[in-house]
Amino acid sequence: MEFTEEYRKKHEARKNKILTSHLGDTEDQAWHTRRRFGLGGSDMGIVLGVNHYQTLDALWRIKTGREQPSEGNQKTHWGHVLEDVVAREFSAVTGMKVSKCNKHFCSADYPFLVGNIDRFVSKESEFGRWERYAILECKTAGAFVAKNFSKDGAWYIDEQFVESNASGITKATDIPMSYYLQCQHYMYVTGVHRCYLAVLIGGNDYRIYVVNYRQDEVNFVIGKAVEFWCHNVLDDVEPALTAEDLIKPIFQTTETKVIGNVDPVLRVISELQDVSEERKALEKKEKELKSIIAQTVGTAAEMTDCSGNKLCTFKVEYKSGWDEADMKKSSMDDYNLYLELKDRYYVKLPNKTRTLRII
Repeated sequence: MEFTEEYRKKHEARKNKILTSHLGDTEDQAWHTRRRFGLGGSDMGIVLGVNHYQTLDALWRIKTGREQPSEGNQKTHWGHVLEDVVAREFSAVTGMKVSKCNKHFCSADYPFLVGNIDRFVSKESEFGRWERYAILECKTAGAFVAKNFSKDGAWYIDEQFVESNASGITKATDIPMSYYLQCQHYMYVTGVHRCYLAVLIGGNDYRIYVVNYRQDEVNFVIGKAVEFWCHNVLDDVEPALTAEDLIKPIFQTTETKVIGNVDPVLRVISELQDVSEERKALEKKEKELKSIIAQTVGTAAEMTDCSGNKLCTFKVEYKSGWDEADMKKSSMDDYNLYLELKDRYYVKLPNKTRTLRII
């Protein structure tokens, strides 16, 4: 689908109509209004279906004014509060300068592709001048999502730069895909083709990733964005619900769906029933085999062959979590107290049984 001159005029007319109807907005309201003018970096993951927190249908309802955007929660609040902390740490460890930019960026070719970045990064040139060099995206994340940030792909981790990744090139799989797409989007609308993503994980794990501009990937994302903006937003056509959308409670009704006796889905249901029976049989077999292996390992923590090759482990595993009993005794009103208590009460909790893992 192409962003034709007709769609460009339609976009401008829609934008002017929204502006006219929101002349008395407060500064905060005006910011939310501007978000309806186009698609920002955080929208790209939704458009491509890789955002686990919002559907394309929900984004369409917000962009078309049918629903108001979320006012945020504690996670978004503290993410905003700690943004400056993450940015200052980036400057401290890299020696590069960071600066806020309040400009609302917009693509000339696709005026509905917009963006507001967290910071610009400046680097001292050989002539002693500080020149704009890159974009900085600041993120905070809970410890439980650390697995979504690859250690191998980091440029800075564990309070040191990674020698094996001196170039700092981050693959799309090294960080959450929504963040990767967000970086690519901001590099496109600003024309600055290097982006640092600094993230504070669990309050004490600070990492930096480097995302370089990929025109081929940007072209693909633009294609999807054009289709959504023109067909769904400007033409006001509700996006078709995907299977992932339909499993969410919000889409449940009280209706009963009636199908004919020759509907193709009947064969699909029969196949699924067969697959379910096969799965049950395989799970039963798996349990029997694990039982035999566990009895062989006995009380040992692991088992090897005669050559020393590890075959399996049979250990008590641990998971991290809050010690809720102790936390309830403490006041969490003051943020400094929160930071102090967070590490004190975030403990490793043992599972109640040993886990058999085949190597």
